[in-house]
Amino acid sequence: MPIGSEVLDGSYMGELLSRFPAYTEEDFWALICCGSDLHHPYDGWSGVVAIPIFSARYRPFELFFGDFPDSLAQYENVPDYLVNRDISKYQAFSEFRSFIEACTDNPVFISANASTWALKIVNEAVRLDSSGAWNAQFICLRDVYSLTRSSGDLCSSEFIGSAFRLAPALSKRFGLHAIADALDISEPDSSNRALHRARLTAAVSRRCLDMTYPS
Repeated sequence: MPIGSEVLDGSYMGELLSRFPAYTEEDFWALICCGSDLHHPYDGWSGVVAIPIFSARYRPFELFFGDFPDSLAQYENVPDYLVNRDISKYQAFSEFRSFIEACTDNPVFISANASTWALKIVNEAVRLDSSGAWNAQFICLRDVYSLTRSSGDLCSSEFIGSAFRLAPALSKRFGLHAIADALDISEPDSSNRALHRARLTAAVSRRCLDMTYPS
């Protein structure tokens, strides 16, 4: 499904939006959070990249901030001039949230290992943010791939973020790049690895959600 196209009837995306009519394809974003603390994601959080998955109307959001460790900079291939060390996590989240809210009232973020990483970071940021609760939903890319690969049914749920929760479990080592390889998807190299992963996440999401929903 190319960016900017209408949702195809009979696809997982079409079924998803028919069950959750408050959402459109423009609400879906690929989200990458950069951090240095696997056990306490928010504590080590120092970068965020978000790319619209289906819409061509919005530009990507990219911000690296605060105490961005040298080891993380090397891993992500982020030059020092791209890191705004004067911005705190609180300020970074406010900027990120304001950007997304200007694009959509109902953001849906797709990210690999969403519940153990991106969701934890955003939940803690929201808790500390004076703006209050945020109507953001999270979907794990691994679940999207697993369910669509197995032609499984979407879960009946009140929340769109739980629609893929019954997906067969994948090996912990089967992450974004393994999924992209399995689907023969690649993206051109970009200035940093976080941006590249966001583009790859968006491409994989489009491919999976365009798959035919089981009748």
